[in-house]
Amino acid sequence: MTHARAKNFQIYGVPLLSIVAGLTIVPTLLNMFRGVPLDFAVFMMSARWLRQGLDPYHELLALHAPNANPPTFLFVMQPLTFVSDGIAYGLWTAAAFLGLVFSLDKSARALKLRVEYLLLVAAGLQGVSASLRFGQVTLLLLPLMTLAWLADREGRKDAAGAWLGALIYVKPFVGVYALYMLWRREWRTLRSMIGVWAALAAIGLLAGIRVTLSWIETLRAITEKTSHVVNASWPALVARMFTLDLSQLEPAYRPFIVAPGLASALTIVGVAAIAAFSAWAIMRTENRDAQWAILAPSMLLMSPLGWMYYIPLLIPTLAAVVPSMRRLALVVIAAAILWVPSSVLARNTFSPLATATYASPYTWGLLLLWATLCLEIRGAFAIKTSRK
Repeated sequence: MTHARAKNFQIYGVPLLSIVAGLTIVPTLLNMFRGVPLDFAVFMMSARWLRQGLDPYHELLALHAPNANPPTFLFVMQPLTFVSDGIAYGLWTAAAFLGLVFSLDKSARALKLRVEYLLLVAAGLQGVSASLRFGQVTLLLLPLMTLAWLADREGRKDAAGAWLGALIYVKPFVGVYALYMLWRREWRTLRSMIGVWAALAAIGLLAGIRVTLSWIETLRAITEKTSHVVNASWPALVARMFTLDLSQLEPAYRPFIVAPGLASALTIVGVAAIAAFSAWAIMRTENRDAQWAILAPSMLLMSPLGWMYYIPLLIPTLAAVVPSMRRLALVVIAAAILWVPSSVLARNTFSPLATATYASPYTWGLLLLWATLCLEIRGAFAIKTSRK
């Protein structure tokens, strides 16, 4: 970051971030303990059913409240099943806060940034707010993403693979980093990644092959939730425009036409275009941080399960590249688009034109952020600063 940019950030950026953080995190903290959120209640229900020897996925899928987390994840949650959901949620939230602070501190130390600034950014993110309000797993996974990125940039190949393997097992869309490591021919990283993934999958099989198959079936059937308001992916935008909104009892979105075939075709074309353009951008820079940063939003855009509450996983790599970017104004615009509260979207219904435009802010904001990162290869990312 140049001296002039650092000075402007102190004068304008810090006060603005403070206002945004206050407007975001204060309502979140005031509302999050009014009751156990549905997402976390679903996790707890699955974990208890697993302890009782029941299928932890099938009935939830029938109730249209699927749990997409794998069996080993439910094993890890077992200690929480011996207390009430309220106490479990309190412990879960405390762990989420610790995961966030740990990740921001590790990132700040590695990048020689002030951790207070990263805390302000995180507090102002709707993705962080949603993760806390829904009782989601994102902030517990953030340390894995942070440690994987740090290990890779420091040349610790086995550690990078191990952290990525654990992350990919829990959230398969992170598998784009496996393809990235394959392109780089990082065989040690890939071996470590596969080993950890296989070990976690084997632990999950201790619950029984039928439980694992039930989880896989949940992943296949969860597409009915793709059009939900908190889904930031490209498949979600297409689903809203050309299929019926089955994600909620009261549909928020109205399609232009109901054409599932067209939706499938546009989804494939869009995902392929995002993958191809990401690959093109990554091959044109040797900046390791930039490569990680480009892949981070692309994995959410391409996955049908790219929910906006996973956006905090982008924090470490974006912290590494954003301060030096030339197109910083576009990043600010993308952040403003992504700041729309999910509650505003959930409480309204939208016309087909609104559905395709301003009523899908997370997709458009993420697309703008991703495109800006890709195009930055002609600017700051062209500098060969990566370690090999």
